[in-house]
Amino acid sequence: MLIVVAATFVVARIERKKLLFYGYLRPHNLSRLIAGAVWGVTALSAMIAALSKAKVITFHPFQASSANVWTAGVGWAFLFLLVGIWKEWKSAEGSGFPPDLWIKLIYMSLTKKDLDQ
Repeated sequence: MLIVVAATFVVARIERKKLLFYGYLRPHNLSRLIAGAVWGVTALSAMIAALSKAKVITFHPFQASSANVWTAGVGWAFLFLLVGIWKEWKSAEGSGFPPDLWIKLIYMSLTKKDLDQ
């Protein structure tokens, strides 16, 4: 939940708006968000506890090296980025926004060079 609030804060700063502008201005919205988060964590904890009790899942001491954890994390982040780009590409096809523009934008942001030069 903190990651969502942090991302919302960054977007609010970029757009020069208040953090509460993004859906939290109405009464009780913030309390509903917190209640939903609590219920979600409670439900998932109960499910994991039941699966553990039934011996469907087991927990062992963590033995992965930090290099393996970072490699897996970067790999998953890259895959999520590809999925996001693909979804944006597909949604842009019918909107008049050329999909190849995404490739140009990504290239220009990574290399600080323009493709047309």
